[in-house]
Amino acid sequence: MRVKYFFLLILLLVLHATDVFSQQKRSLWLHAIGGVNSSWIANQNAYGNPEFEYATTFKLSAGGGITYYINDKLGISAQGFTTGGGQNYAGQQRGARAIREVQFQFIEIPVLVHWRLANKKDMMWFTMGPDLLLMQSANQNYSRKGGKPLQNPDGMKEGDVYERYNTTDIALNLGLNKMIKLNYRGSFLLLITFNTAFGAIDLNKEGWKTENLHGVYRQSNNYYFGIKAGLMQRIARFGGNRW
Repeated sequence: MRVKYFFLLILLLVLHATDVFSQQKRSLWLHAIGGVNSSWIANQNAYGNPEFEYATTFKLSAGGGITYYINDKLGISAQGFTTGGGQNYAGQQRGARAIREVQFQFIEIPVLVHWRLANKKDMMWFTMGPDLLLMQSANQNYSRKGGKPLQNPDGMKEGDVYERYNTTDIALNLGLNKMIKLNYRGSFLLLITFNTAFGAIDLNKEGWKTENLHGVYRQSNNYYFGIKAGLMQRIARFGGNRW
C-alpha cells in the first residue's frame, strides 16, 4: 500500500505543478534522487524445472548525478545509483505451491541526453541513453512443501547465486522528467522522473543457459520501470542570463 501512495503523491505533484520555468543555458546542476521500481526478469530461467507465475516485485533505487544544459532544448547528464533488481515468483510447481525470489543489487550508471518536450513555462524533458548495470550481488530464496520431486533441485538452491549471472549489463534507459521551482531564483528544484530500462545482455552465464521443459532456451533480460523524486541544485552558469 505504501508504494501505491508514493506513486499517487508523485502523480498529484506533477499534475498540480504550475510554478515551473525553463532551464538556463550553459548551466550545471547537481541532483540527488531516489524512488521505487517495478523490477522484472524477462524470460524465466527455472534451470530445467517447471516455470511458474511471476509475482509483483518492487525494488528501491537511490543516487545522484550531474546535468549540463547546453541550451533551452538540449542537455546531457551522468548519474550513479545503487539499484535493486530481480524477480519474485509464486504459484504451482510440480503439484505444490512454490515461492521463489531472485534478488540482485546493481551499481547503475546511466548517461542520458535530455530533450525539452514542452514550452518554457511547462518544463518537461524526455531522456534517453545507455545505462551500465554492474551486478554487486545475487541471491535466491525458494520454498515449496509437498508435490513431486523437481527435475533439477540444485537449480532452486537458496543463498548466493552470483556465479550464475553475467555481472555487466548495458540497458536502454528512457525517461520523462518534470522540474518544479522551489525558490525565487530557480536555482533549487524538485525533480520528478518516470523512467524505464531494458537490458540488452543475457543475464545467464555460459553453463547456466538451461533449456526449458520444451527443449528451448530463451535468454533472460533485466527490465524495470519506476518513479523517482529528488532535488536539483544549480552550481554554475557559464555566461549569459536566463532567457
